[in-house]
Amino acid sequence: MTREHKINRYCLISMPLLLILIVVSLFGIVFMKDLNRRKFIYSQALQQDQDELQLQWGKLLLEQSTLTTQSRVQKIAQGQLGMIVPNDRKIIALPRDN
Repeated sequence: MTREHKINRYCLISMPLLLILIVVSLFGIVFMKDLNRRKFIYSQALQQDQDELQLQWGKLLLEQSTLTTQSRVQKIAQGQLGMIVPNDRKIIALPRDN
């Protein structure tokens, strides 16, 4: 075999292998881009959930503060003024004037 014949034979073997590697690399790139896109969408959804939970947490803290203030007012009313919360039989509901 001549040297040129060996080079041609080497090219015939390596070209399909190189083509297969290129195609596999392209599929890998497409797969990674899709995976990154999905992860980004998931990250954005988690960020939105976190924002909503943070807003809810703020509302709960405000409500807790309000309840603590009401409890303080109730303690002062009972301790200093001798007021009590009436039972259900002593509460009278008045009709609304429209």
